[in-house]
Amino acid sequence: MGLNTVAQQAFIRFPLSLRFIYLCRHLANTQNLFLKWEKRCLDRLHANARDLPKGRVLPVREFTPDTFDAAIIKSMSRRETFPIVIRGFADPDLLTLENLSSNYGNAMVPVHPNANLKSGAIYRSLTHRPLADVIEDIESGKSIYTVAATEIFGAYPELSEHTQTSRIEKIAQVDIIKDEFFIGAAKTGSNFHAAPADNYFLMVQGRKLWRLIDPRNSLAMYPTFGRQRESAAVISPITSKDYDPGQYPLFEKIDMYEVELQPGDLLYNPTMWWHEVENLDATIGAPHRVVPRSRYDFTGLIILLRMATFKYYTAAFRDLIRGKNSKVAELSDTQVMTTYGGQPKKTL
Repeated sequence: MGLNTVAQQAFIRFPLSLRFIYLCRHLANTQNLFLKWEKRCLDRLHANARDLPKGRVLPVREFTPDTFDAAIIKSMSRRETFPIVIRGFADPDLLTLENLSSNYGNAMVPVHPNANLKSGAIYRSLTHRPLADVIEDIESGKSIYTVAATEIFGAYPELSEHTQTSRIEKIAQVDIIKDEFFIGAAKTGSNFHAAPADNYFLMVQGRKLWRLIDPRNSLAMYPTFGRQRESAAVISPITSKDYDPGQYPLFEKIDMYEVELQPGDLLYNPTMWWHEVENLDATIGAPHRVVPRSRYDFTGLIILLRMATFKYYTAAFRDLIRGKNSKVAELSDTQVMTTYGGQPKKTL
């Protein structure tokens, strides 16, 4: 059947046939392999799931800096993880767009030119632009989004103080392997995607709505295996505001967690949790990536089958042993440039 229910939630497993199809697509770097075979497999899954109840929208567990303990995360099983948020973790006035523009505006950052939370946005390639120009466009209301900018932290190490890197390492008892910026206009965001690292995400400025889905339901996200083999993440064609329930019926059968981050909040997003992010205002967000503690599922293992991941973790472990430097950051901007783009999937 390919279906499990745990605590009233449907977990929709990858049948062996689909695992084979998606592995072949990844290795061949195309989404358009075995399309008819995939359709037959999905049709059976859709029929089996037809009578399942609709998924729920659930809150993310919340803590304060006083009530949070690193043992909360360390006590999670390697398979059953969950997101948490620490409200009021940091000063809500750490950085502003004006400050970034005036002090770091010459830094080149990767930019999505039209991050409008539409299903076709994943096929738009990123560009590199000066940060000051990007912020000017953000303030004028253009739908652009600085994505996973990390070389800027190598050029300006003092930014890690503004994004609370050392404090996060201390409270979570982790070693952060790289810092990033996501800087976007209101009404922009990221499609559902899953990444192979734990993420301690600090909301620096503005409000951001997160929607998160358990990686055990990766099949219900209809991952785009083969779209871009060297992608730094697996991306779904689904956005919560722009998808066809007739084409993606499993998505409505699974639970989704939702949380609105305010300036100063810190979100723990575990490895391979699918997440869609919507900027409610012009925002600055600072992810802090950590070598994952959770066990990889099928989707995570697919991500590992790429040269960029091998280089990334080799550099990360080397730097942790000899003292962190900017090498991981130098690799990362190159990686994120390959995350978007690729050829769209054909329809039958």
